[in-house]
Amino acid sequence: MSEPDLGGPWSADDSIAAGGPGWWSGNSRLLVSAVHPGVVRKSARPHAAHLTTPGAEVALRRAAADAGLGPWVTEVDEGLEMPDLRASGYRVATYARMAVPLRVESMVDAFRQIGDLDVDLPVLDVLADLARLRGVLATLPVVPPAETEPLERVVVELRALLADGPPPVPSFADVTTGNVMVDAAGRLQLVGGTFAAAVDPLFTAGCLIAELCPHLAEPEDVFTWFWGSFDRSAYARAQLYAIADDLRWAYVSRIATACKDDKGFVPELYGVHRTRRGLWALKDASFRDWKAAA
Repeated sequence: MSEPDLGGPWSADDSIAAGGPGWWSGNSRLLVSAVHPGVVRKSARPHAAHLTTPGAEVALRRAAADAGLGPWVTEVDEGLEMPDLRASGYRVATYARMAVPLRVESMVDAFRQIGDLDVDLPVLDVLADLARLRGVLATLPVVPPAETEPLERVVVELRALLADGPPPVPSFADVTTGNVMVDAAGRLQLVGGTFAAAVDPLFTAGCLIAELCPHLAEPEDVFTWFWGSFDRSAYARAQLYAIADDLRWAYVSRIATACKDDKGFVPELYGVHRTRRGLWALKDASFRDWKAAA
């Protein structure tokens, strides 16, 4: 099937920002065209240049579309163009919309299926990339995120604990409910991809735990849905990766703050939330057990 012609003028739509979906208001902004209703253009925010693996998002988004896991995308000079899923009854998967039986399990399974896709992506060493992001922060006119020193010390330990893991697999690696859309029947579409890369699958599992637990599910359940069975060592590695993901989002939020060109864009709030989640994880009674089991 041929892709539609998506030419025409594009402009910001305030109703999109008001909806608050992560893929629209986080690393990208969305524009709409009066000439082509039902189509949106995803344009990266300035800070996204520090985050992406060139070419990986398009490759993974197209593989996901072929598998029915996300909408088709067309690459243009200004970014990506895709259907506005709201026209088909989809809405951003807020916690309230996901608090329905089986929806969280379906979301976890969708991210698991991404790992099964046959697509060639650059391999991302998540822990090494944290050091790179910290280096990016040092070049920007912004104060480093507060309260992250304990997380940074733990990440140094994790480099040895997580050195030998499963082979890397495709991942959107930006696991938030805001990067998922759901319709009234519970059908899901994955719409993220800024961080697309091949990673340790247990990193993706950790991202899901960090995003969904304890608000929507128990971490052991999320892990089992993703991994297929409960394995103590693999679960421990996923929990440690969740802490690394907390630190990553703390860094990304500060990079976004330094680069933002829109006064209404307030990325630092999510970074504060993730920093606090990471610090809470360090105080979890199981933290030492996770390090021992990993």
